[in-house]
Amino acid sequence: MRSATWVFRLLTASAVLAAGSAQAGIISVSGAALQIASPGSVVPNAGYENFTRAAVFAERQDVVLTQAAQLNATSTGLFDSLADLTPGALAIGTRVSSYYLHADPVGASGTVYTYLGSVTFDSDILGIAALNAELLGTHLLGAPGTTYPGAGTVNGLDFADGTDWFTISGDRRTLSFRFAAWAGADALRVLTEGNAVPEPGALGLASLALGAMVLTRRRRAADAQA
Repeated sequence: MRSATWVFRLLTASAVLAAGSAQAGIISVSGAALQIASPGSVVPNAGYENFTRAAVFAERQDVVLTQAAQLNATSTGLFDSLADLTPGALAIGTRVSSYYLHADPVGASGTVYTYLGSVTFDSDILGIAALNAELLGTHLLGAPGTTYPGAGTVNGLDFADGTDWFTISGDRRTLSFRFAAWAGADALRVLTEGNAVPEPGALGLASLALGAMVLTRRRRAADAQA
């Protein structure tokens, strides 16, 4: 019984490790960033609105792209003008996890509100969709049941006057941002590397557990024949 219990615990631990490694996620947020569950809508003046906090939430996780994803920033560094952007595309077949960062003041008072913060992920940032066209083009990665702005709504970042910017850290794990929003919303979409394959440690533990189970069965069979 003791050996069987030990095997069960090993199998349980390996399953937990494998499941944890199979899900990309947000490790931490700071400043104005507020992690929330997916809202019913992020359409300006109809969804999540806040004067001081920018909402970030997980969208589709560990999915394989069925069409190329056009992005505005694919390298590390600071992006505070159109000239800084490093456009690129993630190819069909790339496994990604998607996150949406959204700042929307309450109502439309005309007052400019500033949102400054950061979000750290547990897998590498592959790229950012920050302009309207690229946001629209990646809405297929949006959270199920969530309504996003359509083609007639401007909610991408405005780099014209330098009030909006974001950075991708050198290790590709942290997004820092500054949004200046007033009547509408500022938003961007972060695509990170998917984590569908269990880490070597989890696989090794699972193999150890299975080996122990086989050994236990063999001992029982030998005892029965003695």
